[in-house]
Amino acid sequence: MRKIQGLDPGGLRLVRGFRLVAGMMGAGVLGTHIGALLPALRVPDLSVVCAVVALLLQVFTQPASRTIELAHLWINGAVFTGILSLSVPIRLVVPDGHDLILQILWVFVIAFGFFLRRYGPFFERLGILVALAWLLIVGLHPPMHLAVWFPLAGLVSVCVVSVLVAILPRPSPIKVLRLVERSLGRALANNLIALARGDVPSADRQAQILHALKEKRSELTLAVESAARAGAIETPEPSIILSRSSKQILALSVVMDALEKLSEVTRAELLASEVFQAAIKEVVTVTRGGKRSGALPELSQSAWLPENRERSRTDRFRFLRLYQGLKRLSLIATAENVEPAQAGIPLPRGVSAAPHISPSARLALQGGLAAGITVAIGHVLDLKHAYWTTMTVILVLSNSLGQTLRRSIERVAGTVIGVGIAFGAFVFWQQAPDVLGALALAAFMFIFIAMERSYMAGSIIIGFCAVLGLHLVSGIGTAGMLERVYDTAIGAAAGFVVSILVFPIKTDTRIKTGLESLLSEAKRLVSSRAAEEANSVKAGRVLVANVSSFAAQLSTFRDEQVVLSATTIKSREFLASLETLADYTALFCQSRFIVIKNDELSGYQPLLDDLEAALVAAFDAARSGKPVPDVEAVADNWRDHLPLDDESQTVQLAELVNLVYFARKIVAGLTSLTDDPIFRFILR
Repeated sequence: MRKIQGLDPGGLRLVRGFRLVAGMMGAGVLGTHIGALLPALRVPDLSVVCAVVALLLQVFTQPASRTIELAHLWINGAVFTGILSLSVPIRLVVPDGHDLILQILWVFVIAFGFFLRRYGPFFERLGILVALAWLLIVGLHPPMHLAVWFPLAGLVSVCVVSVLVAILPRPSPIKVLRLVERSLGRALANNLIALARGDVPSADRQAQILHALKEKRSELTLAVESAARAGAIETPEPSIILSRSSKQILALSVVMDALEKLSEVTRAELLASEVFQAAIKEVVTVTRGGKRSGALPELSQSAWLPENRERSRTDRFRFLRLYQGLKRLSLIATAENVEPAQAGIPLPRGVSAAPHISPSARLALQGGLAAGITVAIGHVLDLKHAYWTTMTVILVLSNSLGQTLRRSIERVAGTVIGVGIAFGAFVFWQQAPDVLGALALAAFMFIFIAMERSYMAGSIIIGFCAVLGLHLVSGIGTAGMLERVYDTAIGAAAGFVVSILVFPIKTDTRIKTGLESLLSEAKRLVSSRAAEEANSVKAGRVLVANVSSFAAQLSTFRDEQVVLSATTIKSREFLASLETLADYTALFCQSRFIVIKNDELSGYQPLLDDLEAALVAAFDAARSGKPVPDVEAVADNWRDHLPLDDESQTVQLAELVNLVYFARKIVAGLTSLTDDPIFRFILR
């Protein structure tokens, strides 16, 4: 159950899946009753069309507030019903037995649907819906006496789904978001409480704790996306929430690391300190969502620790880090202390192989050619359900070569697995169609959860449900089930081959330029030149935001290299190193800004210059493929010059200590990057 919650916080997608199945069943049952009143109409035809239309309308109408979702549903329904209405004049012009003409017309409809993507996500989904609406005409090829009732199926489906959207209860996306936020806050607080009780984790245990917290942050990301789609939160709140959670996890990691590395004597004294316990209590309160009381005392080693004890400079240094981590946890627990990430460093878009052709026109050309090829293959090979290959083209072709390849592979693999599972179910329950129908409907309830996590997982469910549904409706056997596999493979292959040969846009140049842009900006931010700019703090936070944009490009790039030398390369570790680099670069800018603005710390400018020069040298080495030099010598020089024994300067020195710590983390991130094969592969 915990795993399901992690995949679908609050059950938002499961509820949508339940409504999907309820809409299909409701429209199908109503279609059956209406069909019984029409003696010229075979009952399964209208009921099946109603169920399929209800399915497609719900899949391609994005979740939103009830009002907006109903408006989009009616627009999609009107378009779908309008396409179905064309079945009557089409049958007047195209007589029975001339289905090839319908399929050729379908090719142009598919091209038009792909062209609609130029107008945004809503029209992208609408374009697919238009192509699939025409599929019903091509696939069912109704005679005139049945075609006249097709628009009725559209109206029935729109009415049924509208009623379900209007009356069925649904989890509130904003309530789910707040619930997940509180869950993350409790997890952070519980770790702080464990620290206060003396349960200080080892380095390995810290890694496990941070991994668990990052899983909770993944849940938070899903909840934020759901709330944003539903209009429950607006820009820039999504960025604020995610930025705050990342910084809380980073701050907790600093607290755990500093406390674990204190000497045993100093750690025991600190844990016994009433002031330290009061500080932990304050941070726990605000992390759980409570109000800040201001009880977190200002840093004073004489207040936090017993007096008259000789302590090493190393312990004093780590004590400063621990205090700053607790203070940061207290400050960023509320939204007003987190500046939202904003897009400010645009990543290059790359160069198209045919810049005079717009992406939407190029995609329309690709889609039309691929669809035409599948229609021709269907007739040459005399495929019984040739429309299945063309439908695969509609679903796998995208504006990116890498994404098309990924979808093609995962679509075929998912179909093979789904059909295999369906075949096993068919063998066991061949004489129990009710059981097969129940299995298909139950599986379909999880389609949105599956598609959110993996295209292949969604394809498995689609393949499983599709072949069982076709068996129950049209009576196909095991041979018909196997046909779905090679039909899908033909369509996926046609789409991918066309995407390679017809104006392909690969992201090799784009991803390399994007990575170099990120590294150049990070290098600029740690340089002495950026220190003089007032906006360097904001630019550092923008850098963090742009790593997320880069991650999407990286996924596409990796997919494109599947057929080359990057087959086994995983991007997770690479992105983790890049995110760490961006996070600590932003924190370095923030601490440096505080130090520069403090006149009392002006004497440390030479040390700061040395640190900046060392970081710039580290970036240069990373980009040139050389070993990254460490900053230990510079850090030791800092520690030797910091008056750690001067109690009067403890607060000011905290930011100086942070600068050294952040610099070390930046170098660690660069070292991890240069050791990563995908980093070297991109900059080859």
